[in-house]
Amino acid sequence: MERLFVFKALQNEVKTNPTLDVGVVEACLKDKANKFNYPPLVAAVHEQLGDTLTYEKHCRTIKTARNCLVHRNGEVTVKDCNNNQNDKLIISGNRFKMFFKKGEEEIPAEIGKLGPENAALMLGAEEFEIQFRIGERVDISLKQFVDILNTCIFFNADIEEKIGVGKT
Repeated sequence: MERLFVFKALQNEVKTNPTLDVGVVEACLKDKANKFNYPPLVAAVHEQLGDTLTYEKHCRTIKTARNCLVHRNGEVTVKDCNNNQNDKLIISGNRFKMFFKKGEEEIPAEIGKLGPENAALMLGAEEFEIQFRIGERVDISLKQFVDILNTCIFFNADIEEKIGVGKT
């Protein structure tokens, strides 16, 4: 988030003053971004973008889990809980899913298993959640780790779309 803030703020500064010393302004913006708490940083990024990030809520849950791992050795406390009842740490995200489409029916694709005859293999996306109760340790499987990485891919694509990467 900090790097996105610096990038967009610097981009906006250059538009209004093309002769500014980019290195000096970038250093000031990095310092400013580093001093933000997370919610104000996200608000500043949204302001710079003129739009909201689609997957920011997912990144916030990943950040909460990261804080639990770093600051509480992975043991969930009330401080880490992010659900309405304040009794669970929930990591949410978006992951890829592969499935066969036969008419209106979606049949999950499984490695090593043939799909239905004359069905198209499709790639889609779906939401997921990983939950940990107070006192539990944040311990994720390889599949859950890959799901979290998928969320990062979606988040990256969202950022690229918002900043216009690849557009002419």
